[in-house]
Amino acid sequence: RERAKWLGDDLVTLRGLTPDHAQLVGAHWVFVNYEVLLAWAPTLACYAWDCLVLDEFHELRSRKTQRMQGMLKALTFSPDCAIFGLSATPTWKSLSDLWNVLDLIYPRRFGTYSQFIAYYKGALPGQWGGLVEMGLTHGPELRARLSSVIFSRTKAELLPDLPPLRRRVVGVEHPGASKRMATAAHALVSHLGETISDEAIEKLVKGVIRKETPRKIARLKDVLAACTDSKRLLVLCETRKDAEKAGIKLAALGLTVRSFHGGQPMAKRLEAIDAIRAFDGEGQAADT
Repeated sequence: RERAKWLGDDLVTLRGLTPDHAQLVGAHWVFVNYEVLLAWAPTLACYAWDCLVLDEFHELRSRKTQRMQGMLKALTFSPDCAIFGLSATPTWKSLSDLWNVLDLIYPRRFGTYSQFIAYYKGALPGQWGGLVEMGLTHGPELRARLSSVIFSRTKAELLPDLPPLRRRVVGVEHPGASKRMATAAHALVSHLGETISDEAIEKLVKGVIRKETPRKIARLKDVLAACTDSKRLLVLCETRKDAEKAGIKLAALGLTVRSFHGGQPMAKRLEAIDAIRAFDGEGQAADT
């Protein structure tokens, strides 16, 4: 929804590992995740792109990664494409990494890799081949050249452009039954020695947790009732099974629920996130 607000409706988000040219027809803006970029690269290479915006630009410091390989393939027939990199942490461990990203944006503007390293790190040919780096040289000149290609804004400069921060605290009484039962079980073991097995204690505690779940759902229902002016509510669960159970319970209360966790395929997680963002606010939505 935010993308449509600023860019209009002629945009598409590519998902999955099975490319389809039909998805690109009529799209002015195309969004693609790095995880599926390599699969989509041959399809994207069929078009001449005018502009490429790369988020988390600092992660593209190596030409051997799948991200970089996919992006280079996608730009096969876009020699005049303008490239912009976005990063909140524009730091590189070495001049080698820095050259990779500079050469991506401005091909050969900073020379070849060997020329760049030889000039700015005093590298000399080694006895057995390769380059031996002597240390940083021409530092002021390099910083001056970088100032023409790297534009930065501090957090203080960005704050006036951000929406106001809203924070709400809803107090909920925690039953604490499972913790009390676990403490009592350990005390019983201490008193009786080995007459109660660890397996028996685990079953005992799990039984209490099962009884505690309805109480948690009831408490959560009270929280949801107190947030009547909220369009979306995020519920964090400890495990995947807890998230699935909570989703079923919340759906039974008449809520629109989208659940996503690490056990789902990336396409399904992205679909759930998009559905949450696109929720129109009719009723209440919760994602677990």
